[in-house]
Amino acid sequence: MVGTAVGPGDTQNDAWQFINQLKKENLFLISLDVEGQWFRYHHLFQNLLKRQLQRHYPPNEITTLHSRASEWFESQGLITESIKHALAAEDHVRAAEIVERHRHNEFDADRWYVVERWLAMLPAKVKRQRPSLLMTDGWVAYCRLQLERIPVLIQHCEAAVGDRTLEAEQAGELEFFRGCIAYWTGEAEKSRRHLEEARSRLGSKERYVESETELALGLARCMTGDKELAVTALEDRIRGAATQEGVYFAKLIGGLVLIHLLSGDLAYALAEAKRFRRVAAINRLQNHKAWSDYLEGCAHLQTNELDVASRHFSRALERRYILETRAVLDAFSGLALAQQLMQQSDNAQETEDQLQRFADELNDPMTLAVADSCAARLSVLRGNPSPAESWTRSLTEEPAPESLFMWLEAPLITQARCFIAEGSKRSLKAATESLRNLKQQCEEWRFTCQIIEIAVLQALALEKRGRADEALDALKDAVALAEPGGWIRPFVEAGQTMADLLMRLRQQNVSVDYIERILAAFPDTASTTPLPDLRSTSVERGFESENVSQISDPKSKIKNSLVEPLTNRELDVLELLAQRLQNKEIAEKLFVSPATVKSHLESIYQKVNVGNRREAVDKAKKIGIL
Repeated sequence: MVGTAVGPGDTQNDAWQFINQLKKENLFLISLDVEGQWFRYHHLFQNLLKRQLQRHYPPNEITTLHSRASEWFESQGLITESIKHALAAEDHVRAAEIVERHRHNEFDADRWYVVERWLAMLPAKVKRQRPSLLMTDGWVAYCRLQLERIPVLIQHCEAAVGDRTLEAEQAGELEFFRGCIAYWTGEAEKSRRHLEEARSRLGSKERYVESETELALGLARCMTGDKELAVTALEDRIRGAATQEGVYFAKLIGGLVLIHLLSGDLAYALAEAKRFRRVAAINRLQNHKAWSDYLEGCAHLQTNELDVASRHFSRALERRYILETRAVLDAFSGLALAQQLMQQSDNAQETEDQLQRFADELNDPMTLAVADSCAARLSVLRGNPSPAESWTRSLTEEPAPESLFMWLEAPLITQARCFIAEGSKRSLKAATESLRNLKQQCEEWRFTCQIIEIAVLQALALEKRGRADEALDALKDAVALAEPGGWIRPFVEAGQTMADLLMRLRQQNVSVDYIERILAAFPDTASTTPLPDLRSTSVERGFESENVSQISDPKSKIKNSLVEPLTNRELDVLELLAQRLQNKEIAEKLFVSPATVKSHLESIYQKVNVGNRREAVDKAKKIGIL
């Protein structure tokens, strides 16, 4: 008997008779298989048995039992347990091989965080000697955007390979990481070359690796000014893929979302984000569901649809421990910003506190920097920039794609906001110089989304410096970039001085209708012009291609059946309710608390006008939701 499981050939006859007696008395045991040959012990009883085992059996027999247990657990798909027993048998090579055999399956199943836990179980010396494990560690670092770790891992991998020749797929992974580092350091052409080489070496076996390579190559092509090719290539891959290919299919669509957000095209970004969400839902990809909510939240925030953005960010944060770290930080920041813009200061403060706790948990310089930046930005919005002044002057970061990209919270841009809010000649000059440098870099990297943000702040800084004509010129640039995508929020966040500037620009007959829509979003500006409807915009622009229509969303039927439609989360709850799951089980599936599930159920009952679970399911089937 050993570990957490025991089988009929593991001990002498008297021990097995003891197990049979325990089974008969239903004590301490949970069956692991249909035949009743393997059991899991209660953890306290397990500790007792371990001590007895060590007392009565020599170490070599115990090692043999651990090895057999490792083989059995792997055969049953219980990989974590298999690794534990291999390590208990001090068979580090087998433990490493188990991770190598199953790492791609977990990545393909949208569970990178499981592989991270596996790697943490292995001795550092073993990982450093095996190229596959080093590259696996590289993928985890990539998911966490811990880019500083990747060059070192590449060096260790090359040293571990030595004079040997890597398999084509492994060579492709190395080329991916080289291209990844080049992209995030702004070396666009170099990144593109490495990623094209990676794609040529990869087969179709590791779909996660292939899809990440296609996504990264699309971004590199955009950085080199070849957006049309980037979009066309991804769409061609999407047409050749099947919806059921899960992570591969979702990653390709996610690449389109990122490209459109970077380009400032919110209508296209939102339409693709919704398609992304449907694919994630069909394939039950929890990580990608979180990404879809985060990306939709970004698009809605920029159009100043603050309540909608808040709901998406909140849903993304329900999966914060399976979502990639940088997206979690941005979702927190976006939620806090939306809440503050809606004058929900208490909620914004609570979100800010949660972000700080999350950053403290990770204790990583990048996460702490983003948390501090968000706090400084909220202080400015609350009209009290003083608490942010020490942080503003201590920030010495240099512009880099990894810290700017399409992120909602970019510390260098927030630093400029704080300088402007401080309002001294020195701080305004510092803001102007910093923004000029940032704009030049973002133009080189073709980060249009950040250029819009920067141009708005440039106009504000110049206006406060008394350079009115230059301020209007900068604002014209911002409006020209923002109008095609329907950007609203950057102007509103800049405050009343920006509203005054916009009214002066309107008097010059510049983008009059668009400026009216922006002014309508300012809380103290009288205007009745409605905000644009991104969904209708995307259709008018001919966006709804065959790729979108191929994945119909049955949930949309509800709009024709109910006065007040169910939210996406309520629809998720309803679908699980139809499977006769209890509140606790639904909560586990959706990564929320049972109290949250209960709240959703009460809302569902009210909206569909029923009184209990069965009636809700029956009504949903009648009106075509289920």
